[in-house]
Amino acid sequence: MPRGQRALMSCTSSSPFTHVDIRPRAPGKPTQLIFREDTPGDFSSAGRRLVVRGGEAQLVTQDAQPGHVGEYSWVLVGC
Repeated sequence: MPRGQRALMSCTSSSPFTHVDIRPRAPGKPTQLIFREDTPGDFSSAGRRLVVRGGEAQLVTQDAQPGHVGEYSWVLVGC
């Protein structure tokens, strides 16, 4: 994905989510928690936006930069 573009990750479940944790993981960098939220809701942190409604969660980065690259670990809790 080119620098500065919008990036979207999403997850869908048949059950509504009640809690979401998201951590980016990149080689050589420490793992940091960017979201730990009781849901539903709309949350912002570190240039990212998390929107959770029912069984759908979306992580949006409006202006993707090299520091946003990596693998993202999601922990989703539902009913």
